[in-house]
Amino acid sequence: MSEAKCDFYTVQEVRRRLSWKSAETVRRGIKAGRIQAAKVGGQYRIPRTEYERIAREMGLTAGED
Repeated sequence: MSEAKCDFYTVQEVRRRLSWKSAETVRRGIKAGRIQAAKVGGQYRIPRTEYERIAREMGLTAGED
């Protein structure tokens, strides 16, 4: 079953899609201003366009998650 394309991802979803070892890496990027995110209900949400930007910079494509 394929995942539906959404407009925002959680910290854990971005971590998994980018194959990063820790969600804290994502949070540190957000706090340092390197990753754009919005806080919703006490949790960060990363826009799909921001995830795609990071993936491109890493040499990935959106379909490689």
